[in-house]
Amino acid sequence: MDEDRFAGAARNLGGKVESKAGDLLGDSKTQASGIADQVVGTAQNAYGSVKESARQLAGDAPRYLDEALDSGQQYYRQGSQAMREQFGTGPITELLLAGAAGYLLAYLVHGRS
Repeated sequence: MDEDRFAGAARNLGGKVESKAGDLLGDSKTQASGIADQVVGTAQNAYGSVKESARQLAGDAPRYLDEALDSGQQYYRQGSQAMREQFGTGPITELLLAGAAGYLLAYLVHGRS
């Protein structure tokens, strides 16, 4: 668990206690301070949650990249096989395949403009 999540949850809980104490004592300043601590604690907890998610995503990124590369290679092989079956082999077919592969690679790297 991220330290910000822990600290935020603790601050939120402390704010709830402080707010209830203000209610019981009739002290609006203590009650308001407790509510403010709850808000800050909730925000800090959410910040810690986002940090945890970002760390996990960064850790999973290489695996996603490998899967995308494997899928791309598989589609390229299937497309090449289909082109060979449809048009045969020869210099023009190879040139068309190389051009299509280059276009696809450029599209993946740069996207649409």
